[in-house]
Amino acid sequence: MTITLTPELAQIVERLVANGGYSSPDDVLRQALQDLEQHPAPAPGSPARKPSMLDILQELPPPHVFKSPAEVDAFLRAERDSWDR
Repeated sequence: MTITLTPELAQIVERLVANGGYSSPDDVLRQALQDLEQHPAPAPGSPARKPSMLDILQELPPPHVFKSPAEVDAFLRAERDSWDR
């Protein structure tokens, strides 16, 4: 099988291999296909699921993982206050 990539996609594959995350371009494409199989795109015409605020907050790296709404409020208040300075 032969797969033709756009120059931009080829650069991404090359960069991933060069950074040491993958041993070959085949490994990059194999992982991408496995990811697509596990998380398929929505069927054409079906509404795409948008991430909830909780999904977004849970994906943030620490220290921004909040345990309660009060912690979120305090963080946002501090952020807003810092903008005013």
